[in-house]
Amino acid sequence: TCAYYAVGGWRRSPEADQRTRFSYHKNSGAVGTLIGMSILHIPGVFFWHLIVHHAWPALALVFTGLHVYTMVFTVGQAMAMRHRFMEVASTHLNLRFGMLFDTQIPLSAIDRVERATWSDLEKAPGTLCATFAAMANVRIVFHKPQKISLMAGITKPCTELVLGVDAPLQLMDALRRVRSV
Repeated sequence: TCAYYAVGGWRRSPEADQRTRFSYHKNSGAVGTLIGMSILHIPGVFFWHLIVHHAWPALALVFTGLHVYTMVFTVGQAMAMRHRFMEVASTHLNLRFGMLFDTQIPLSAIDRVERATWSDLEKAPGTLCATFAAMANVRIVFHKPQKISLMAGITKPCTELVLGVDAPLQLMDALRRVRSV
């Protein structure tokens, strides 16, 4: 998956329609930050390999491989964030954040949807902040705790979910419209 998004993610550039598909703080700079971090790995690979290669060639090869994997993973994560949108379906909200999490929340589990502020980012018990160092502008409150899949089978029960999206009002309207149908 990392290689697919890192290599193939550059070819097509889908757009969120802001009616049923919403971008996850695309304009926050998270993608640029991740790609910038990958670029900073290049001197690390070069100098680590140069310094350690003469003393321990096998160790240099292992660490060079790990550096290359980290670069591919980071670029893949950035491209997956750019290509995988949140979707409002007729029965559920499909939350995606790059390759890290992909979970479906039944619309019947949502109590209310409202605007979020920076104060909602405080670590209150039961709150999951899924904003990745970006703005917080949508807060989803559940009737009862929902298990949100984070990554690699790890879940976190939460009563509130704080998101940062590019079109918060449109997402709130879409959720309200679909829930009332």
